[in-house]
Amino acid sequence: MNSRLTQPMLFVAADRREAEPWVARWDELRALPRPVHWARAGKWRGRDMVAIANGVGAQRAIAGIHAAQSAADGFSGICSIGAGGGLDPALAI
Repeated sequence: MNSRLTQPMLFVAADRREAEPWVARWDELRALPRPVHWARAGKWRGRDMVAIANGVGAQRAIAGIHAAQSAADGFSGICSIGAGGGLDPALAI
């Protein structure tokens, strides 16, 4: 069993564009084959990271987390990230 300090951190987003600014800072970036819309793994400051995007809503986020868990023996933490519709040009302030 891994200690929490050696387990990866998981970032969950609805759309890959919400996660890409975070992921762009990671080293050893690679696609992560998981049954989600988009998944990447890498390292940030030497620590393992995983990011997934799996669509809008709690059920899609939960499904994405379960799919990502098969890639690791748990996570040190899970962060929900996103723009709350800010990427949709049809939405106005």
